[in-house]
Amino acid sequence: MYARWRSLAEYEAMRQDPMALRFFTEALSISRFDPGMYEVVREFGQPKP
Repeated sequence: MYARWRSLAEYEAMRQDPMALRFFTEALSISRFDPGMYEVVREFGQPKP
């Protein structure tokens, strides 16, 4: 699973959101969570219009 957040604060807010927590808990019932924080330094793909 991959998720991208604008900031660490927004990620932490999502983790406190009861609606998101429901889905997060369900996902953990069938997978494991091994978090990592990375800085995106370059993106590859088609240019955005």
